[in-house]
Formats: sequence, structure tokens, C-alpha cells
Amino acid sequence: MVILSLIVVSAGAPVFMVDLSTRSSGVVVVAWVMIACLAFSAVMIWRAWTLGIDVKDSGVVVHNWLRSHHLPWQEISRFMLFDGGMSVRRVQLVVHTTDKRIVKSSAYSLQAQQAMTRIHRTEFDSQVRRIITELNRSLKARRAEPTAP
Repeated sequence: MVILSLIVVSAGAPVFMVDLSTRSSGVVVVAWVMIACLAFSAVMIWRAWTLGIDVKDSGVVVHNWLRSHHLPWQEISRFMLFDGGMSVRRVQLVVHTTDKRIVKSSAYSLQAQQAMTRIHRTEFDSQVRRIITELNRSLKARRAEPTAP
């Protein structure tokens, strides 16, 4: 995603530099397009930097590309690895909630092309299963804590 946005921005640069001496509306339009591309790139770089799962005392925050999901511990049923086999495009960590919602994590997902290669799949499985184990331990510990009166 980041590489794509950088290509879009760099592709607009030669068009902008073609004729800087004139004040035509075409240059202004191209400048605004470049500004929009730079802004989009900055947002996507920031979102890529923040992708992940934050574990807090109040619950879990799943940061995805377009939005963050705030899930209190009371609403979480379990964490697991979603694997639809070869018919599904992704293998990823998901959070099941008590109201039957499924929140997928963009940070811990594997594209189908990578999932088909044994090396990527084995490494991914071991890392994500370790994360899932820790998250489920945290969930179990939170449920075992006595609630304040």
C-alpha cells in the first residue's frame, strides 16, 4: 500500500515540473493532486505504523487499515486463527465477540500467495499462534479477576 502511494506521488512529479513558468490552471490541478497523494501517503504510512493489537486494562484495541475496534474484555469471547484453506484469500488472527461479531486483524494476516508457500506459512503460524495463546491467557486472567463492588 505504501509503495503504491509512493509510485502515485512520484508519477505526478514529472507532470508538475513540465511547465512551472506558466500559471495555468493545469499546473494548479496537478499541484492539488500531488498534495492529495502526499496526504493519502502520509495517512497510509501512519496507519501502517499503527497496525496491530493493543492490550489494555480496559480491553483490546484492534488497529486496522481503515478503523480501530475498541473491544472491552467483557465483549470478547475468544481469539483464534481464521483459516479457510485454499478457498479463502487470507489467513488471519480474528477476535470473536460475545455478540457473535468477528473482528479481523489486518496486522496479523497472510495473503493466499504467501500462505501457499510452506516457509511463510510455518513462520506465520508459529508467531500468530503464540500471540493468540497470550491473548487468550490475558482474557482468561481478566475473567478470573474479581470485579470491584
